[in-house]
Order: sequence, then C-alpha cells, then structure tokens
Amino acid sequence: MSLEEWAENGWLKTAEPVNGDIESLLSVAKRNIKDSRVKGLSDDSVYMLAYQAILSCASALLLARGFRSASKGQHYYSIESLRETLPNDEQVNVLQQIRNKRNIIQYEQAGIVSPSEAHRIVELADEIFTRTKELLHTQQS
Repeated sequence: MSLEEWAENGWLKTAEPVNGDIESLLSVAKRNIKDSRVKGLSDDSVYMLAYQAILSCASALLLARGFRSASKGQHYYSIESLRETLPNDEQVNVLQQIRNKRNIIQYEQAGIVSPSEAHRIVELADEIFTRTKELLHTQQS
C-alpha cells in the first residue's frame, strides 16, 4: 500500500516541511544516538534513546515525502513507512519487534534489555541515521 493510500485511510496526514523541520528531526536523532552512548545509563534507557532516534529518522523521511503520522498508531506507521522511504523489508520487521519491546519497557516492565541488545540497537540507529542523511542529501541534490 502506498503512502498516499495510507493518507486516504487516515494513517498519515499530508504535510510540507517548513523552517528546517527535517533538519530538526535529524538533530534530535543525532542527539539521541549520542546520548545513548553515555556511560552509566541503564540498558533500557539506551534502548529507548536509540529507538527514539530511529523514530525521528522515520519521521524526517516521511516529512520529506510530504507526510506526517496521524496520532493513532503513530509509532507503528512511522516505522512501517520505512518500507517506502528507506526500503529494507527485513530491517523494518526487526524495527517493529524493537517497537514492541520498547512498549513493554515504557509501560510494563523494566530491566528486560541485555547489554548486547542495547548495543545492537544503538548501532542500528546509527546506521539508519547515516542512510537517512544520505538519502535526504541525494533527494535535495
């Protein structure tokens, strides 16, 4: 299903970036990745920061295509939109699993992220951030 069809279903809203919106989202992603590497944070906190960085990248890519997530299911659709904006179906499936675990950490249970898992999501966030910047730079050229 295309992003346009998602908008017709109410899952996305049309939007035009203004006043550096995309750059601001990338700045948030960069900060969250940097903060996720601060020594002494819990593995859960590292995971949450890296997840938020990924979500900011997804939002920047959506905005570059003229959309924002609608409020209901915002995280799900932002991550799912990466199939269209930063294609890699296998990676999106993993990101949806990360989103599900993030929900558990946020609302239900603490201490369920291992150090290796936290490290992997930070590396993934960094990779997605780099790919996002490259793609957006290419689109602007």
